[in-house]
Amino acid sequence: FFTKEILMIKIIEKVTVKKSIIATLIFFVMLWLIDYSPIGIAGLLKVSNGVNILDFETRYTADFAYSWLDSMGQAGRTFHLTGVMPLDILFPPSFMLFMFCWLSLLLQKTKSNSKFFLIALLPPVYMLLDWTENI
Repeated sequence: FFTKEILMIKIIEKVTVKKSIIATLIFFVMLWLIDYSPIGIAGLLKVSNGVNILDFETRYTADFAYSWLDSMGQAGRTFHLTGVMPLDILFPPSFMLFMFCWLSLLLQKTKSNSKFFLIALLPPVYMLLDWTENI
């Protein structure tokens, strides 16, 4: 039987430079789509008269969020739900793969038998937290 540690180490060992480069390309495509493409934030800024996504705000109140939604207008809210949000669901897995692959390669180089491999679990945790924030 495989323990969780052995299974995690086996997964880390399967990561190659080629897989890491592919993960990097996927991540940068997703980054471009969500930030700079006409279906991402760049398009939203045009439709919503410059109102950006709420993700960039910190420590805001419910009143602020409602006023932000009002300032986007109906077209901006619709664009956000149909354009930006689907990308914001796909972006975290692309970032997770990117970070997991490169961390795994780094861990392979250390050849450590310690629990250091748990660092590779940080990207999946990030992904789950980002999805939770989106919800």
